[in-house]
Amino acid sequence: MSQADFLTLVTALFGVALLVVLVWRTVLKEQAVGRRSTDTASARTDRIRTLDLVAVGLTVLTAVGAIWRIVVGLTL
Repeated sequence: MSQADFLTLVTALFGVALLVVLVWRTVLKEQAVGRRSTDTASARTDRIRTLDLVAVGLTVLTAVGAIWRIVVGLTL
């Protein structure tokens, strides 16, 4: 497996993990506040805040992986 293939795999895994975290966060938030309510501030539980931070981290890792993959692809 080349370095470019490895970076592609890792970036794809980060992207899938990000999708899972965002879906899970949305489900938890809907359960906390209800579908029809507009009061999203009351849905900010500690678990949802943690998932927000995880989502931001995964977004950064996915973006860095994608940029790194492009750079490696250009240099090979």
